[in-house]
Amino acid sequence: MFQPHRLISSFMIFFFFVVKQVFFTLLLILIFNVSAAYCQNTKNNRDIKASVVLILDSSFSMRLTYNSSYPGIHGESRLKKAKTFLYSLLTAEKQKNIEWALVSFGEDIGKGRDIILKVPFTTSYKRILNSAEHINAWGLSPLNSAISFGMSYCNTGAAGRKKIVIVITDGISTDTNGLLPSENRILQGLNQGPLELYFIGFPLPDNVKLKKMTENGNLKLNSKEADNYHFYYISQLKTVMQKISQSIASLENKPAVPVKKTPTAAPASRRITVKHINPFFIVFLLLTALILISLLYFAFIRKPKETEKVPVGTRPFINLKIISSSGQKELKRLHKVPAKIAQTGNADIILNDAGFTGKQKEAFLRIEYFNNTPFIRSNFPLNINGVSRKQKKLKEGDHILFGRYRIYFLCIGSENVYEIRKKKPYPIYTIHAAAFLLMVFLVLVLGVKPVITKTRKLEQVQKMHAGSSVPKTKVEPLKNKSKVIPPAKLIKESIPLGKIVYTKPRIYKPGDKIAYFKADILFFHAHPDDESLDFGCLMAQAARAGKKVVTVLFTDGESGLDQYPARIVNGTYPPHDLKGKALAGVRVKEAQKAMSILGSRVYIRLGLKNHPYSSIKQVMSKEAVFKDWGGETELIKKVTEIIEGYHPDIIVAPDLHTAAYEHFEHEAVGYIIRKAVSKINNIDNSFIKGYIVSVDPLQREAYPGRIRIDAMGRDRKLDIPYRLIQREALKQHITQRDASVIGVEILPNFRYEYYAVEKWDVTGSLESYIKR
Repeated sequence: MFQPHRLISSFMIFFFFVVKQVFFTLLLILIFNVSAAYCQNTKNNRDIKASVVLILDSSFSMRLTYNSSYPGIHGESRLKKAKTFLYSLLTAEKQKNIEWALVSFGEDIGKGRDIILKVPFTTSYKRILNSAEHINAWGLSPLNSAISFGMSYCNTGAAGRKKIVIVITDGISTDTNGLLPSENRILQGLNQGPLELYFIGFPLPDNVKLKKMTENGNLKLNSKEADNYHFYYISQLKTVMQKISQSIASLENKPAVPVKKTPTAAPASRRITVKHINPFFIVFLLLTALILISLLYFAFIRKPKETEKVPVGTRPFINLKIISSSGQKELKRLHKVPAKIAQTGNADIILNDAGFTGKQKEAFLRIEYFNNTPFIRSNFPLNINGVSRKQKKLKEGDHILFGRYRIYFLCIGSENVYEIRKKKPYPIYTIHAAAFLLMVFLVLVLGVKPVITKTRKLEQVQKMHAGSSVPKTKVEPLKNKSKVIPPAKLIKESIPLGKIVYTKPRIYKPGDKIAYFKADILFFHAHPDDESLDFGCLMAQAARAGKKVVTVLFTDGESGLDQYPARIVNGTYPPHDLKGKALAGVRVKEAQKAMSILGSRVYIRLGLKNHPYSSIKQVMSKEAVFKDWGGETELIKKVTEIIEGYHPDIIVAPDLHTAAYEHFEHEAVGYIIRKAVSKINNIDNSFIKGYIVSVDPLQREAYPGRIRIDAMGRDRKLDIPYRLIQREALKQHITQRDASVIGVEILPNFRYEYYAVEKWDVTGSLESYIKR
């Protein structure tokens, strides 16, 4: 039976409850309004002493040891040393009312962003350290663009009275027409606003000439030109900290200027004041609170949820990406550490078609976690990052060849474990808190307005930067995103091809009749990009000295890996993963472009089969390679014909037994060339005066009798070092990371290009022969 008095009673209870909640909510809003105004005014008048933009070089060359050019195995890497430097600097200055920003180099696949603003200005030094800890050395060095952005961002986005930019780098830049950042770009940035620029560099003991250029040239400017510029080595931490402290302390004798009177101290978007709340806004808040509390009352009290997920602990996980021989990709998350991967037996991941036979059927790899560091261990040697080994400390981006599979290590971490439990009813204060938070939001959005104070000085600064060329940047969240491959779009020429191209090589494909002429130097190698990596400086120097250069490549590289399928390019490079003949066609064009820069007049393609090499199991003996190439006798005959046809003074090739083992086809080529030269010498020992083999600079100590050429010698016409010409040639091999990233980053650390002598009947040195 309907009872009106009970309905009225329930309604009155509800009504008084809502009125009570609204009253307390509005009271808290008024308290918040007063407090927000007070805190904001205090913040606006607070004197932020200094704003510091930290630019951290995250290019591949930062993997090298900080006081030499060996990769990390002889000591701390440059990047690790840089992170240690940052930690000491930030923790020492954490009490000095400084705001920090962190800038690094881009790694986003296919997005074409050179620079990442990892952390915008913040007074939390821990945010900077947390973000820096997840930075890996991987790609190229857009150092010039990073410096321009860092100085512009500091001039226009900083709130501090003192503006400082600190660049921690090995100094090698890949986005300029030199090996170092542009001196004019640095001076231009220093003239755009009142800031100090600190370069924190690394010693380059294996390239003394570049080290002197770093100290006395682009990175250490004349003090008369820029007294607000400072250069120190990474080992001079105490001096840097003392210098920065003195610079900040110099502000103590100057009165703090309120932000309102100094519009350049912070951009308008960073300063807010609370405006007076008018009566209409109060009514709006009252109605909103009434509606909200009514809805929450029925949702939270009358109809509570029955269950909820409750965290009860954590469990580790491992993220892997597994790519089969057919190209099929699969992401795996393992919730067990250690984790085991095998072809058969009891394992967390079983790859049945890995292709292991015999004893290798028992091959497995185990990912373990020790002292907060992931390791990989295996009972058989596996190809890890191109090197055969049984164990290794894992880093993000490492790849392991497990039979027919490629396994990429993405990350290791932990995640919460949840349990479903019966949910308790929501208490009354939950409604109160929810309504209050909504009111706070409304006050901030509708009751606060930005104060934009436009003065002549601010307008001048904005106008100054309006026409400046600042690269696209990305603000990255703090969480670490695993990135494996940077965009190939970033691999671009720093010097226009029209300026640096020396000749257009004539290409002979397999079966073409070769029009021979007298050549001075004849180069042989296995794959496209080998000519630029191993012979680049010698070829460039010889060609520009007037020597006639010819290059012979045994294969077209069709079984290699297209390292950058995510590129955004037109014409030569289709936007997909290249394989087989399609990849070979592109690599031939890449080699042709590279040789046009280096100066080879002829490019001869023998078009022999390129064997895959993605695991130790695929290593072939020379006899097996020769069989697929038509037989040893026919190969020697063909090479002998080419040598006799060009009648060169000097022959350059890979070594027969390389100290730096890279590819079994390199040694196969070295063997054939040695046999052919020996055959010709037995018949006519007069026209081959020199026979030398290339030496990996990282393995040069294994060749005590090595000779060298000065890779930092300068081309007279372009007035640039031969290393720079080699760098532009390497960039043409976009599909090959070994050339377009690793070669570009590593080789400038060495002043010399090295060779081992097999025969030398030439008067004088190799360089003196070239100059004759």
